[in-house]
Amino acid sequence: MEAIDKIRNLPLSTRKIILWTLVVVLSFLMIFFWIRNFQNKLDRFEKEKQEIKQSADFPVIEMPAFNWPETPEEILIEPEQLIENQEN
Repeated sequence: MEAIDKIRNLPLSTRKIILWTLVVVLSFLMIFFWIRNFQNKLDRFEKEKQEIKQSADFPVIEMPAFNWPETPEEILIEPEQLIENQEN
């Protein structure tokens, strides 16, 4: 408790500096551990995702090839020509 008494006897500006220094240091520590925990969770998620992909037997769906028929040139009309034809 001597440390607290020493801090209490310091001037207000010095006590504020000590307070904000402690706040910043503790904030950095909390952020560091939070980021580490988040990375660990992401790693575990990736491992679980890989395990699910390997263990699941998803059906293979083969899509048939579809060839569109060729469109004759007469059918393809420019937008300007289409507008002109509608006006007439």
